[in-house]
Amino acid sequence: MSIELTSEFAVMAAHLVYLKSKALLPDPGFEEEDYNPPLPKELVDKLLEHKKFQMAGQRLAELDRLTAGMFTRETNQVLDETEVWLDVSLVDLISAFNSILEQESSNEVEDLLPIYEGVAQYSVEDKMEYLRNLLDKNGEIHFMDLFETEKPEKKEIVAAFLAVLEVVKIRVCKVLQHAVFGEIKIVKV
Repeated sequence: MSIELTSEFAVMAAHLVYLKSKALLPDPGFEEEDYNPPLPKELVDKLLEHKKFQMAGQRLAELDRLTAGMFTRETNQVLDETEVWLDVSLVDLISAFNSILEQESSNEVEDLLPIYEGVAQYSVEDKMEYLRNLLDKNGEIHFMDLFETEKPEKKEIVAAFLAVLEVVKIRVCKVLQHAVFGEIKIVKV
C-alpha cells in the first residue's frame, strides 16, 4: 500500500470521527433532546455520490448475473456493396460524363463544336421534362435510362447531362453513385 493512499485514508477517517463526535456531543447552550445537528454539505454530497456508485455497481452485477448463461451468435450478414449508394459531387458527375463521352468516341479526335451546336436538336428542357416524368413514374432511374437508344449520340449525352445538372440544381432529385466511375442513379427528392 502506498504512503499517499494510507495518509489520505487516515485524513478522511479523522475528519469523519470529528464530524461524528461533533454530532453526538450536545451544544453547551442547547437542551432540546430531539435536535439532530445537520451534516456538512460536503459530507452529504460525498455520501450521495457514494450511493450512486453503489447502486450502479449493483445494477452492473445484476446484469452480469442475468447474462452469465447467455451465448450470443455473431451475425454473418454480408453487405452487398452494390446496394450502397453515395451522394455524388459535381466532380464525380463530370468524370462520369467524361467516361461516357470517351466510351462513345472513336479513336480519332473529334471537333467538339458540332456537338454543342447539335444540343438544340436534343433540347435540355425536353430532357428535363423527360427526366421528371421518369422520376414521377419510377421514383428513381439510372443515368442511362435517359436515352431513347442504347447507343446515344454525344449531342444527346450532353443534353441529358445538362438536364440532370439543372434538375439537381432546383432540388427535384439527387444523384447517387455506389463506386467511383460506377453507375449513376438519379433519385426523386
